[in-house]
Amino acid sequence: MFSEFRIDRKSARMFNFFFLLRRLFYATVLVFSSEFVCLQLTVLNIGSFVIIQYVLNKWPYRLAYMNRLELANESIILSLTYILWTLSDYQGDVNMKMKLGWLYCFVIVICLMMNFGVMLYFAVWVSCKKKCYKAKLKRD
Repeated sequence: MFSEFRIDRKSARMFNFFFLLRRLFYATVLVFSSEFVCLQLTVLNIGSFVIIQYVLNKWPYRLAYMNRLELANESIILSLTYILWTLSDYQGDVNMKMKLGWLYCFVIVICLMMNFGVMLYFAVWVSCKKKCYKAKLKRD
């Protein structure tokens, strides 16, 4: 579970705890205050901002690209929550909501492609590196 984390740091080991605590708190807010969209979006914004600050200050992952990927994901989530503010009842223009809804979908697709691309790149890179290492050992 902690293979990609810096297990020598307690702050890094606590990342999953804070991540799940944020999800639990947000789910509780959704259940008990379903009529208050502003409160839900505020909790979502603050949660994303806190995770961004946590990753920036603690760098919980051993690999730098994992920290950067987490920062990119949380930044995208934070930007998507700003779009959600405009999709709430405070924006009356239906055409604007449609355009922002498509923008929201587009950003999610870009985020998924980015994550898939990064993971695929590193999976292929590590695989090739292992094969090259084994080939080098066979030669020697």
